[in-house]
Amino acid sequence: MKQKKIKDFPYQALIKPIPFISAFLLFPVLSFAQANTPTSTSTCGSTFYIVSDTTNLIFPNSAVTPGPDGSGNAWNSAGYNSATASGWSQAVTVNPLNPGWTAACSIAGSGVTPYWISSTTGSGSVAAGSGNYYYLEYFSLPAGAVVTNATLTIAADDGNQDGEPMSVFVNGNSISVPNVTWSTCLSFTVPASDFNAGSDILAIEDGNQYGDSQGVNYTLSYTVACTTTTPTPTPTFTATITFTSTNTSTPTATPTPTATFTPTATFTATSTGTPTSTPTSTFTPTPTETPCGYPGDTCTPTPTPPNEDIFYVSKNVFNPSNPVSIYVNYTVYPGQYALRIYNSAGEHIKTLDDRPLSGPVSQWYSWDGKNKYGDTCASGVYILYLMEPLSEKINRILLVR
Repeated sequence: MKQKKIKDFPYQALIKPIPFISAFLLFPVLSFAQANTPTSTSTCGSTFYIVSDTTNLIFPNSAVTPGPDGSGNAWNSAGYNSATASGWSQAVTVNPLNPGWTAACSIAGSGVTPYWISSTTGSGSVAAGSGNYYYLEYFSLPAGAVVTNATLTIAADDGNQDGEPMSVFVNGNSISVPNVTWSTCLSFTVPASDFNAGSDILAIEDGNQYGDSQGVNYTLSYTVACTTTTPTPTPTFTATITFTSTNTSTPTATPTPTATFTPTATFTATSTGTPTSTPTSTFTPTPTETPCGYPGDTCTPTPTPPNEDIFYVSKNVFNPSNPVSIYVNYTVYPGQYALRIYNSAGEHIKTLDDRPLSGPVSQWYSWDGKNKYGDTCASGVYILYLMEPLSEKINRILLVR
């Protein structure tokens, strides 16, 4: 940091000859002390679980691959928005199980329960038809999380044990899948590098070439690292100036040097001759400016706050008598901004906000489960679609009447 020179300090007043004083010498001594005050913030993660349940979406019994979304993204790629594509519906749990199916692939101690899911609620032994079945699950990593390891435990009918197609993708990255069967839960590693900070998507394709029952169940577990960030310490400078003068003649006057200076100074006069009076030297500091970083002053730079991008939903399940609250914080502008609600079939339900941004957004929204006509919506999964100038996000909520 370049020091700012103080022009108003009258150094010449202290070294100008004073009547009846033959020598008046000043020796300024500057001393600096630096104190660092570092602060630390920690974000420690744990193990998280994503399971097969009714929050999954399904594109059932199809001889064709699902079409791209409204932005042209493929069904298994990062950023795919099923709300702007057609053919997707909410998966259902299959009960009772096909007699040959294994129990759900749960993980002890996870606190979550996976289910066999498919497109119909009938018995697992009822033929669901041949063709390929596609499954989607959206999830988000905690803020600042870095995945260190991940495992997918899965069973599927038909799976790929008899040569049928079976594919798994995380954010568009293809995962090497061994022989998946309906009778045993199989676990394999998912590369940690496939996960994204923020919104993620798990996509599964399962072929059903024999025309009998169809379903999958899985648990995806991933562990995040504990990261510690220590920002650059803010230096605090403390300066002390001491002036010492020596009088070697017989003073007969009382000199009063006056300085205009911010730091506190100590002035000491010592007489070694035969004085006829008591000299008193007065140093009167008068603050006229406060330079940043000059000795005796504390300069604390104000950090520039980072861009905060928040899309928060207060609950995953709600009813019309207890509306869901939504909070958006976004600092990048200009650009188009919108918050819309779609049902699981991709039909537009209601627009909560739609406008061009001329400044940052920090706003709460509330939805009571009613559509744009004021009618209460049916029970089911609804998709919150947030469009921002540089990104798009989705969250899903379940309305229960």
